[in-house]
Amino acid sequence: MIIGNTLHILNTILHKWLRIPYPLYVRKFHKAKRAKATVLFIHGLGSTGNMWDPVIRKLPGNINIVTVDLLGFGRSPKPYWETYDAKLQARALLATYIKLRLRSSVIVVGHSLGALVAIEFAKRYPRLTKSLVLCSPPIYRHDDQMPRLSTERILTKIYRWLMKYPKTIIKLYGFGRSTKIDTSLEVTEDNVQMFTDSMQASIINQTAIDDIAQLPLRIDIIHGLFDPLVIRPNLVKLANMTPTMTLTTIRASHVLNSVYTEAVIRVIAEQTA
Repeated sequence: MIIGNTLHILNTILHKWLRIPYPLYVRKFHKAKRAKATVLFIHGLGSTGNMWDPVIRKLPGNINIVTVDLLGFGRSPKPYWETYDAKLQARALLATYIKLRLRSSVIVVGHSLGALVAIEFAKRYPRLTKSLVLCSPPIYRHDDQMPRLSTERILTKIYRWLMKYPKTIIKLYGFGRSTKIDTSLEVTEDNVQMFTDSMQASIINQTAIDDIAQLPLRIDIIHGLFDPLVIRPNLVKLANMTPTMTLTTIRASHVLNSVYTEAVIRVIAEQTA
């Protein structure tokens, strides 16, 4: 009990008061002897690093692989005082990069919320980022740029409605897990507040549409034709504005299926060739 209280006080001093970032829980860390590249995988909202297992199983052995749980999810810390914006998660990724003693720039693969975190990481730490693979990125315009009946406004209203009903979120994600739509989903009473905080700070109040256009690196975006959370015209506009960006549309929805998995593997193979 005394040891537990001491650790709690120490964590509060280090992370809340001194603002030292938390390192993330590492789900997988495969280190190749003669690695061609290092790939860092970031999961989506309410998921864990396990979502990438179908992709990782099919990658060659000469690639360093890192999968993590974002703050507030899985086995990573869940500090109640944080705002859970993309900046917080990017700083935690940097702490993890340092802890793992990675030496080269990394290919960052992010899904949904993870894609927004990947953009923030690349913006803050360009020397550590080789390229990006953004899967189902929910890239939305600012309020003053949205027409009154835009899809973004409708989605934002839905998100804000959901945030009022945490028990509904838990049930929806429990259903998704039990029906094996995505077995990596983990939203419970312990982290549903972190879920809603992430939705507010990282998705609704995002800056990704401005940030991504400024990144001078290779960016591959993959999204499903039937994805209700992705605004395709935003992605098309960004791709047309950014010479280093490639947009791939596949017959899938928001979650990874076999078609989506193969598309991710193909893009990673191209980036590591």
